[in-house]
Amino acid sequence: MIRSALQARSIPVTAELKWRYRFSLLTVLFTVILLSWGAVVTSIEAGLAVPDWPTTFNSIDPIKPIPRWWAIPSILAEHGHRLMGMVVGASTVLLFLWTLIAEPRRWVKVVAGFALFLVIVQGVLGGLRVVLVSLDLAVVHACVAQLYFSTLVGLTFFTSGAWLKSAGILQEGTGTTQFRKVTVITAAAVYIQIILGALLRHPGAGSHIVLVTTHLLGAIIVVALVFMTIKGAKRASNGSSIIPKFAHMLSIVLTVQFLLGLLAYWLITVDEYSGRGVYPTIISTLHLITGAALLASCVLLVLASARSYVTSKEAAV
Repeated sequence: MIRSALQARSIPVTAELKWRYRFSLLTVLFTVILLSWGAVVTSIEAGLAVPDWPTTFNSIDPIKPIPRWWAIPSILAEHGHRLMGMVVGASTVLLFLWTLIAEPRRWVKVVAGFALFLVIVQGVLGGLRVVLVSLDLAVVHACVAQLYFSTLVGLTFFTSGAWLKSAGILQEGTGTTQFRKVTVITAAAVYIQIILGALLRHPGAGSHIVLVTTHLLGAIIVVALVFMTIKGAKRASNGSSIIPKFAHMLSIVLTVQFLLGLLAYWLITVDEYSGRGVYPTIISTLHLITGAALLASCVLLVLASARSYVTSKEAAV
C-alpha cells in the first residue's frame, strides 16, 4: 500500500507545479494565521461572543453582520476567526480542484481530498461548538485543526523540489529501519501531547493538576523521542541535506516549544495574570503555533524517510 502510494516515478518540475507549490505555501500561511486567531479566541474566552451559526447575529452577511462589529474586541476575535476560516476553506477548495486537474500522481489527489475533508469537518465542528455550547467539541476542533495543518504541510512537501529530489537520502541498514519507526512514534507522541494540551487549555482551564502533570510527563517523553529522532537522522542520512535539515529544524522548534510551555505555566501561577491578559495570551498563542510546527516537522521527517524507503525498494526489484 505504502509502496504504491509513494511511487518514486519522475515528475517534471513544471511552472504549473511551482505555482501550485507556492499557492500551497500561501494556504499554509493562512492556516497559521487562523490557528493563531483561534488561540486568541480561546485565551480571551470569546468563543461564544457570536451566539449563532452559520449566521452571525442572524445575518447572512459575513462582512457586516452588525454595525461596527470590529470595534468590539470579543466579536472581532470570534467573527474575525470565522472570516479567516472562510479564507482557509476557500483556499483549500481551490488547492484541491487545482490538484485534481493538474496533478498526475493519484495519491497526491487523495491527500488533497483528505485536506478538503478535514477543513470541512473543522468548519462544522467550530459551528457546532457554538450552537451546542460544548467544550468537548472545542477540544476536538483544536485537535482536528492540527491534523489539517500537518496534512496541508505534507501536501505542500509533495509538490516541492525537496520531495521530488529526495530519493535515496537514507543509508539503508538496521539503523535506517529503526529511524523510520522512531519518526512515526515521535509524530504520534507529539499529536497525543497536543491532545493533552487541548484538554488542559479548554476544560482544564490551564491549571487542572492532573492534566498539568500528565502534560508535563508527556513533554518529557516527547523530548526524549525527539532526541532519539535527531540522533537517528544523523546516523541514517546518506550525505543528503534534507533529513538533517528537518532534524535541525525539529530540535530548534522543540527547544522553543519547551521554553514557551514553561513560561505559559508560570504565567498561570502568577496572581497578577492568572492565565489572563496580554502576556499569557501571546505566550499561549505562540505555544500553540510552535506545537503545530513541531508536529509538522515530525510529519516531514516521516514522509522524507518513507520516500527513501519506497525508492530503495523499487531499485531492488
